[in-house]
Amino acid sequence: MTLRSVLKGLTPPILVDLLRGGRPYGSWSAARAAASSYEDKALNAFKVARRRRGSADGALLRTNLLYLIALAWGKPDLSVVDFGGATGDVGVDFLAAFPRATYTVVENPAMVAMMKGQGPVSFVCTPPAECDIFFSSGTLQYTDDPLGILSAAFASARRCVILMRNSFADQDIYRVQRSRLFANGGGPIPEGYKDRAVSHPHRTIKEAAVIEMARRHSFRCVTRMEEGCTSALPYAGKVYGMQLVFLR
Repeated sequence: MTLRSVLKGLTPPILVDLLRGGRPYGSWSAARAAASSYEDKALNAFKVARRRRGSADGALLRTNLLYLIALAWGKPDLSVVDFGGATGDVGVDFLAAFPRATYTVVENPAMVAMMKGQGPVSFVCTPPAECDIFFSSGTLQYTDDPLGILSAAFASARRCVILMRNSFADQDIYRVQRSRLFANGGGPIPEGYKDRAVSHPHRTIKEAAVIEMARRHSFRCVTRMEEGCTSALPYAGKVYGMQLVFLR
């Protein structure tokens, strides 16, 4: 047995995956078959159990582009759709700041079933046909059809589309992103849970395709800000993060 093989055997698999960025797969279906699902009931139950308790303090919203856009617009009864908004913590902060607004989180069926009736934020599995602002942060790259979702987003948004924590690249990269259970969700770790490895299929999105789709729906890009993309680090020079704001 060589020294290299000994070291390899001692290295945790999750660390190997992080250093390599997750080996690339030939297709989205292959990456999805090799990973667990965002609809996993145990994972969603952990996120729900971990969600913030008590009154909203606005911390999640103050540095969010969604807040700045809403302030600039000056419309008190905004309707916001948050695609992939998890347990709706940003929505709780938003409604505290804009009490006449409506905030709808679009999530997987397991999360929707657990969160319905848990507060002022609405939870649905399918995006509403109309809204003032369509907002999504760190979600599109984990979906089967991100461009299809965006097409519906631009068709439904009356005024603005905000996309944050994106994973862009000029080529299609499919992989399995691994993390620890306790790295998911926000708030204190609830009792009764043990940390474990979880995995999700991950893909890149072509920014040029998003820009062109926005143009076809009569939206223009008014904000394009570079942002960190932690899942992209092993693909330096290929994958990048960019915050985009589109106005009609």
